[in-house]
Amino acid sequence: MQCAAVTPPRKFAKERGRRSRRSREAYKSNVSGHRPCTACLCTVSTGIERGISRFTVMSPTFVSSISVALRGYARRRPFRTWRHRAAVVLVTAALVASATPASAVDYERTQYPVVGGTALQMRGGYCTAGFVVKKDGFLANLSAASRATRYVVTAKHCGPVGTDVSVGGQYLGKVVWTSQISDLGMIEVAPNVRRIPHCSSRSTGISCIVITSYDPRAVGRVLLASLRTRSISTVPVTGFGDGAPSGDTDVCTSGATTGLSCLWTAHELTTEQVKYAGEHGATTSGTGLLGGDSGCPVVSTSGLLYGVHSAVFRSDPSLMTYISAGQFFLERPGYSLAPS
Repeated sequence: MQCAAVTPPRKFAKERGRRSRRSREAYKSNVSGHRPCTACLCTVSTGIERGISRFTVMSPTFVSSISVALRGYARRRPFRTWRHRAAVVLVTAALVASATPASAVDYERTQYPVVGGTALQMRGGYCTAGFVVKKDGFLANLSAASRATRYVVTAKHCGPVGTDVSVGGQYLGKVVWTSQISDLGMIEVAPNVRRIPHCSSRSTGISCIVITSYDPRAVGRVLLASLRTRSISTVPVTGFGDGAPSGDTDVCTSGATTGLSCLWTAHELTTEQVKYAGEHGATTSGTGLLGGDSGCPVVSTSGLLYGVHSAVFRSDPSLMTYISAGQFFLERPGYSLAPS
């Protein structure tokens, strides 16, 4: 179609004659002074012709342009009036849908310090923290800042190296490592810096110095159900298991979307189902995991860590896979579980 600027109507219909003189003058002034851009009207008209049902509204001026364009366009094509109405309704619906979060996240999962089960905001969506580690060795303990630096292990598919990560709207760090053979990634978390002035009285007068301290913003704990209060709380990670739990031992997942579930039991994967190194399976009699749970910890009720969640099978949503914690320490031998 040929696109051209649409000129708003200049004459009033007979029914508008009932308006007061002042209202008519205001209406004429607004219409005659409003000239929608050619590109905007071309885009809207073309979209309606092609049946496009979603537009992105950038400003009130553009919304007004769309309204005037549709009125003028409706006169030329009266038999398509229903399509114009549908387009306007869908614009509103699209804006409301994009402004509403897909799911509510538990308050405890948006707080610091970060633990296993914390909700991670990455690339406009969510993933979940699996567990927290620290770097070992001489260089890692050379300064107070490096000693307080922590690393959060999650799923690699949540974001490539360099991805910014936030928790509760506050910047956490960047993805600094992803595995080449498993679905594991690692986020570096710088410590919180506190500078406190300390003053003392001496014979020469009052002397003040500033004491700088560094506090880790992630700790070796995981969000589970408290046996004492029966509510969600953090418990220390007591160790890790290299592989699947034995027998019919129930294990838990603690995800940003589905929350806490302790109805998982080990499931042996077939050769065709295994995609990554260190991958194991588990099945549940309850609710399966959903988007946003990726990277969440797979852990016993006592805090023994088994791994981080990787994927769910579409053919069987009750079956999920996870990468063992032992696989991470096999690939990154210079790290250990962070203290609680």
